[in-house]
Amino acid sequence: MLLQNEINGIPRLMHAARARGLSIVFNPAPMDPAVSDYPLELISTLIVNEGKATALVSPAEPSEMLGRHGRDPAARRGDGVTPTAQGVRA
Repeated sequence: MLLQNEINGIPRLMHAARARGLSIVFNPAPMDPAVSDYPLELISTLIVNEGKATALVSPAEPSEMLGRHGRDPAARRGDGVTPTAQGVRA
């Protein structure tokens, strides 16, 4: 199920979709404080930009948005993608 935060009843829809075995793709735009109370653990794919990711997790370091792998955020991962403090560069 593809959801965007422009409709009412998002948490109810997420629970109903998961109960039916559906994968949930969620875009929290437009972002509002209620999103942090949604059952985000039910989501299969979260579509966010850097600003939305920051609003959801409030990391101490921007590199934390890229994963907690203990890597230098500027190091090349070997898969053609370079994580940086400003985001991910391909």
